[in-house]
Amino acid sequence: MNEDSPPLPAPSREALQSALRHLEGTCSELHTIADILCSLTDLTAGQASSCEFALMAQFLTERTATIEGIYDVMYDSLDDKP
Repeated sequence: MNEDSPPLPAPSREALQSALRHLEGTCSELHTIADILCSLTDLTAGQASSCEFALMAQFLTERTATIEGIYDVMYDSLDDKP
């Protein structure tokens, strides 16, 4: 954005709540996928793919934590919590 551009309007409360609901659902799905990857790690113990599943689960868990941090910041920005 250049200096002459007007500031972007703040998102409406409804849009923010909708985004929060979407993030919450997405995080739940990501946790489920990470759990499946951990199970695959256990099932394939001793095989080369076991390490790959473990790394994917770790990566997904870390990224999910980042998304949850964003969710917390967005939720805290609401004046009156739902």
